Amino acid sequence: MHPADQFERFHALHTEKGLGAEDIGARFGVTPAVVRQRLKLAAVSPLLIEAYREGCFSLAELSAFAITDDTKRQEQVWNDLGPDVTRQEIIDALTEAHVAASDPRAIFIGKDAYCAAGGAILSDLFDEEHEGFFTDAALLFDLAAKKLEAAAGPVRAEGWKWVEIMPRFDHTALAACRRVYPDTRPMSEDEQLRLAALEEQYEALEIDYDSEEAVAEAERLEAEIEALRGEDVFARGCHRAGGSGGNPHGHISAGGHKDSC
Repeated sequence: MHPADQFERFHALHTEKGLGAEDIGARFGVTPAVVRQRLKLAAVSPLLIEAYREGCFSLAELSAFAITDDTKRQEQVWNDLGPDVTRQEIIDALTEAHVAASDPRAIFIGKDAYCAAGGAILSDLFDEEHEGFFTDAALLFDLAAKKLEAAAGPVRAEGWKWVEIMPRFDHTALAACRRVYPDTRPMSEDEQLRLAALEEQYEALEIDYDSEEAVAEAERLEAEIEALRGEDVFARGCHRAGGSGGNPHGHISAGGHKDSC
């Protein structure tokens, strides 16, 4: 018996007899998961099934076509790719308009939020390690943009001259940018003298950690030194700065001097 005969037999039992994957699996001594895979293969274009019978490609390659139920699209990809094609090349061709679940945008939004917004996910029954594909790239982009826009709010509140979100990281656009880091806040002469005096007091302090008064005095000096130093600041000249808004899957660029500089 050719493996394709089994696909067709499983399909007949499912459609004509109304048997489920569990019943068919029990009858043939295979798991329900295997039955579901075989039923998926039976739905592949008859032209491709016949080509498989003739040895034009392997079972693994045939399974790649099952990623979509569109038999016309299956046949088109087969004609476009021709012989000596790999399973991954078939998958790539059939999902070129989709977004892999491993894409940063997909991870950033998550399957639950994407599906709740009306998106669909295309799964590969023959690759258990792959989480599938998000079929609506436009919806995913829109969701990522809105979520990044919300995350950009606090960044704008910091006083940056411009803030730009990028649902899809554009290396070319950021090639002209450079990352800059803040410097220590410039202090006046009086502030420098005050800081030196506080640091001298702190260094001379012999902290007895069993004494609440000594610990409190040390904490007071530390707090006063920290307050006097203040936060680091960006120079006014950093008008083309590129930076991440703290999100590993989206990107927020901010630049220009802060209003407080």
